[in-house]
Parts: sequence; C-alpha cells; structure tokens
Amino acid sequence: MSVRLADAMYRGAMLAWHVNDTYPGRSTDLLATDWFAHADRPLDELRAELGLVPKSERAVAAGSTTPWERGGISPFQYAHGREVADAEGRQYQSFGAEPA
Repeated sequence: MSVRLADAMYRGAMLAWHVNDTYPGRSTDLLATDWFAHADRPLDELRAELGLVPKSERAVAAGSTTPWERGGISPFQYAHGREVADAEGRQYQSFGAEPA
C-alpha cells in the first residue's frame, strides 16, 4: 500500500506543478473540477493538458489497478452506482469495474 500511496502522491504533485507552471491561477483542486465539462475530450489529451504522468511500474507491480479493472472500484462505489442507476430507472454500467 505504501508504494501505491507514494506513487499517487507523486503523480498528484507533478500534476499540480505542471498546472501551476502552465496555467497560472488555475485551480489544482481535482475534486472541485467539473469533470462532465471534459467528458467528450480524449483521455490522452486531458492527461497531457494536466501533466498527469502514468503510474510507476512499482505501483502497478504492487497491485495498483485502473478504475476499469477488477479491484479498481470499491464495494461501496459499486453498490452506490447500482442504487443510483436503479433510482433513475436505468441499467447500471460499470464499464468493467468491479470490486475485488
């Protein structure tokens, strides 16, 4: 877990430095970002804009997964997604993500 956490912290710091250097005044608060405003953009384009570096080989070897892989979503996230879809009368689509 320590390798995965350290890698995530490093990647976040690199993103913040890139955004601060490239777009002065732009927020680096990813939780405040309206991701729906970027939903139609190619992922590689957005990653390049934000300076998001790939996960390290050590983090991947330590079990770090993407959100679209088995284990890339928590049981709570999976259940909540299903509940929201049911409440909205639509089929739940996890795009391959499922709890480990």
